[in-house]
This record gives sequence, C-alpha cells and structure tokens, in this order.
Amino acid sequence: MSESGRGPLTGSDWLNLPYGKIYSELEEAQDECNNHDANVQSVKGALSTKQGTDEHGRKIVKAYCEASQKKNAQQKSSEDMYCNVVYYWIGDTLYNVLDEGSNNFSDLMSRVYSILRGEYAENKCDIVYKDGIDKDLFGYRKKVYEFSQNYEEIQQQLRRHIQKCDENYFDNLKAAEEAFSAVLTDCNGKIDPYCMQFKNTFDVSNGQIPLTLSYNGSSKSKGESDQEVTVYNNVQLKLNFASKANPTATIVSSILGIAGLPTITFFLYKRQQRKE
Repeated sequence: MSESGRGPLTGSDWLNLPYGKIYSELEEAQDECNNHDANVQSVKGALSTKQGTDEHGRKIVKAYCEASQKKNAQQKSSEDMYCNVVYYWIGDTLYNVLDEGSNNFSDLMSRVYSILRGEYAENKCDIVYKDGIDKDLFGYRKKVYEFSQNYEEIQQQLRRHIQKCDENYFDNLKAAEEAFSAVLTDCNGKIDPYCMQFKNTFDVSNGQIPLTLSYNGSSKSKGESDQEVTVYNNVQLKLNFASKANPTATIVSSILGIAGLPTITFFLYKRQQRKE
C-alpha cells in the first residue's frame, strides 16, 4: 500500500476501501441460526452444478443470518442498510458460481432467498430487487453500489496522493465508469424501483453518464516491487447527483444501498469484538 501523500495510489489502496473490508467481514461471519446445517444443505442443493458449493452454502447462510439478526435489533429506519449489504454480497458469491452471461442469476437468487427467508421469518432480509436481471447486469449494479459507498473515501485518497494512481487503481475507476454507463443504458425507458431510484439519485439528464473520469497524461515510474508501472496524473472524477437530491443524504441512505458509515461501523465493530 502506498504511504499517505507519497507515490501514486495502488491496487492495494483500492482493496482497503471501506466496502472491501465489509465484504471481508461477511466472508468471516460466524453467526448461526436455527436449522443452520439443514439450510446449508438446501443452499448447496441450489448451487449443485458447481464444485465447492458446500463452502459457498455455509458462508451464505452465516452471512445472511448475521445481517438479518443485526437488522432485527435496529430501528426500522436502519433496516435497509444491513439487507442491502448482504444482498450484494450473496449476489457476488452466486456470481462466481455461474457461467458468464448466465440468464439463471435471478432465478438462483430467488431460490436461495426463499430458502433463507423460510427459516428466519421474523428477522428476515428480503431480496432487495426482484426484477429479472442477468449475471452481467448484477455485476454492473454491484459496482455502482460499491463506488457510491466508497466515493468520498476515493476522493480523499486522490487528494492525499496528489491526484495520482497506478494502472491497477485506474482500471477500477474505469470499471466504475463503465458500470454507471451500462446501468444507465439498461434503465433507459424503465420504471422499475431500481431504475427509478437510480434516475432520481444521479444526474442522468440528456442521457449523460453520472460519473465522469479524466486524467492529464501518464508516465512511467518504479512500483513497490521495483517494477516499472504506469502512473496516471491529475486524475479527476465526479459523481453527479440529481439537482433535487441532497448529495450527503443520498450517500448516507438510499434504496441503492448507499448506507454509509453506520454500516461500516457495525461490521468492523463486530470484527473487533471477535478479536477480543
């Protein structure tokens, strides 16, 4: 990882953004609910076409249980943030066991959530979006979600490193820009809950992509392993919000899952408790 104010941002800096840490926390979830083993087997059955499904099933059940239990202990206004986090985490886990471009993604998500919700009826997290999307579109939506969550920290990182980053970090910024473009294209003419919230949250007037990314030239430099790396200079990005939206409020609370600091605090606090 590059030191604050020294050298360009690297891929390690990207992995250490807040939501990278939260996903790591879900990977390590230890909470168990009633009929844990039976539900693991049921989820495993839904994923039966791929190797390693037992471990996937176990992780999904534990992560869902932890998020649902935490949601149940919070006030109603805080419920969505926990369910949004686990929705994207479960979706990412399923994403990795499906073939590229698979049209079975929504069906698989529905089956898995049906298994989980059937057991934890009182403190359940419902599936966040029920529209039929494929694996690729989910991947784009997930990138939009993660970038929105990490946006302020990304801006701070860039300021600390004089608006410079290496190719790995820049590729992640480009992927986010492409994700916003793909979601915007998909939402053209649609009025489902996700697309309506997307349009009401971000500035998509005249069909413009909400996220803009630019840089002023690149150069070669020695990386941490003394290998030559490409450095992008004067990297600038801006996430444009709809004029009627309050940017701060939008980042903190949104149906898109832009939950903000309280969610991050919860998961990192849980991890610290376990260490103690």
